[in-house]
Amino acid sequence: MINSLVAINAFFLYGGYYAILMILFNFNLVDSIGTFYSVFVRFISVVILFLLSLKIFSRKFIKLDTLIFFNIIGFSLLYLIKIFNVSASGLLYEKYQYIFYFLSYCLLPFIFFSLIKMEMIYNKFFDWIQNSNFIFLIFAIVFYGKYLLQGVGRLNSSTIGTGEEVISPLVLSYVSSLAVSLAFVNIFLRGYKRLYNYLILILAIPSFLLGASRGSLLVLFFTAFILMFFINFKTRIKFIIGGVLFSLILYIVSLTTSSFIFTRFFNISDDVSANSDSTIRLLMWEKSLNEFNANILFGGVIEIDKIYPHNIYIESLMATGLLGFICIIFSMLLVILKLFTLLKLDRKYVLIAVLFLNAIVQYFFSGALYFSILFFSSMGIVTGIYISNNEVKKCYL
Repeated sequence: MINSLVAINAFFLYGGYYAILMILFNFNLVDSIGTFYSVFVRFISVVILFLLSLKIFSRKFIKLDTLIFFNIIGFSLLYLIKIFNVSASGLLYEKYQYIFYFLSYCLLPFIFFSLIKMEMIYNKFFDWIQNSNFIFLIFAIVFYGKYLLQGVGRLNSSTIGTGEEVISPLVLSYVSSLAVSLAFVNIFLRGYKRLYNYLILILAIPSFLLGASRGSLLVLFFTAFILMFFINFKTRIKFIIGGVLFSLILYIVSLTTSSFIFTRFFNISDDVSANSDSTIRLLMWEKSLNEFNANILFGGVIEIDKIYPHNIYIESLMATGLLGFICIIFSMLLVILKLFTLLKLDRKYVLIAVLFLNAIVQYFFSGALYFSILFFSSMGIVTGIYISNNEVKKCYL
């Protein structure tokens, strides 16, 4: 029972959710049942987490955990109050939708993951996250692989020439970067299912190139940086060789398929001067910061003209002011501090470190605060991993 609940929740946390959404896009069903699908999946996921918290409840809060917990609760209350109080005229959704999305994507996953004895399901959970990534990458090749061969630099409705709706290129980028990150950890640190994870590395290339997101490159760079600290010298040499080979393959394939991944990364200044999407994002950030400057302590609106800033840190400043921003950033720093302690105890916690790293980078460049499920789930998982006082003392001897 527990294994099944863990598998379902981990599958639909990220990669599996978007794999099914990709099918809906391919068969033009997003407009008709896309919202129902999203609501249903998140509702079921929260119910599963609730059941898991009842079955494997673990609450021996240490002071650090309690501090994380109450800062997130404080931020959430500020954000929910703001949803109730702002004018609905400039919002993309109805107010009740924002409340549901924030609760089901952010607050409730954080709370329930915090209450679950994560040590019991840790390996199984991350195995299923990678399984969901594997299925996503297969579907991406089946549905969109042809566009890579046709020289489409970055997948979107305008570049494919048909005008049909397709899944966001950012989803392709960040699911593939998460898959690659976990594959490297499984191969070089855990020595776990190496052939399977080598296959994932190969399957991730089309999605990575079609997504062509700068943030996904940063994710891989920081993952490599973290991993280098937790492998021995011999394995480190193998990892460097493997990483260089993978990078060369990516670069060669990007040239032959006209992918924009490397040109977008190295030509940021040119994009800004040419008024590309980089400029649009910077303008959104500027407007959001102006809104914050006008309402420094408690923030202003949660969206400007039905647009969120594509940066949850700036969005938290805009929506909840300095008070909410301090709560969320302080919580994040406490989670990072606890992660350092966990990594000193056991290298297996590199998996959650990589997941949290993906979330931090991804939501700096894309996504809305009320959809940032990886960010809040990662913090909940770290909070839910209990460390005894004796173990903490050992880390600092």
